[in-house]
Amino acid sequence: MKNTLLFTLTLFIFSCKVPLAKRTIKLNIQSTSEYCEGAKPTEEILADYNTPKPYTGSIYLHQDPDRNDAGIAVIFSNGKAEVSGLVEGDYLMFEYPKADFEKFKQNPTISADQIHCAVLRSQQMLGDFSVNEKTKEVTQQIKLACDPCSEPKP
Repeated sequence: MKNTLLFTLTLFIFSCKVPLAKRTIKLNIQSTSEYCEGAKPTEEILADYNTPKPYTGSIYLHQDPDRNDAGIAVIFSNGKAEVSGLVEGDYLMFEYPKADFEKFKQNPTISADQIHCAVLRSQQMLGDFSVNEKTKEVTQQIKLACDPCSEPKP
């Protein structure tokens, strides 16, 4: 009896998660940017940087803030992307891929500075969102930060 109840409960839980993971969710991302140049910008330039624009590029989704999960790379074009395979829960968005320490170990020519930069970049979170059984679309505005490893501008 106990095994039957456990089996039924397990079957119920997995049957609820499967449709959620198989459906497609539309993602709409608008981005603004930090000013990363050297000279003091004009108000017009700052206004342009602060005006949301459709995001084009990759965003890496993770449920684990330390990015110890597999993650999902999503490619956006003109602010739009579709993704399937998301289970119910909270997702964090990152601009850069997770730092690959195995790759660093295999390549002795990678300097400590390069490793440090990869770690800094991989920790830059753009935002977060939640997925539940009713989620069909996610709309977010993100702020793109300056590259932590770029040279200071004059």
